[in-house]
Amino acid sequence: MEAIRINDIVGTDGIFIDIKKIEQFKNKKVEIIILPVDETKKTKQKNVQDFAGSISEKDAKEMLIAMDECRKIDAGEWK
Repeated sequence: MEAIRINDIVGTDGIFIDIKKIEQFKNKKVEIIILPVDETKKTKQKNVQDFAGSISEKDAKEMLIAMDECRKIDAGEWK
């Protein structure tokens, strides 16, 4: 089953759905269900550690060396 989700606000003139969004359903019978969105729903607070990973000691050393090389200034480049 194909489905799309459109989050929009129903205004005084109704709701506008761009034909490009629903073109895949052209000439097909569809069912439209409108559900209110709970805007008070809170998403889980992300902690920076949720994104943490690890690299090997060798890779970490190589990365530090590469960063140090980036900090060096070649006076000849600025002439």
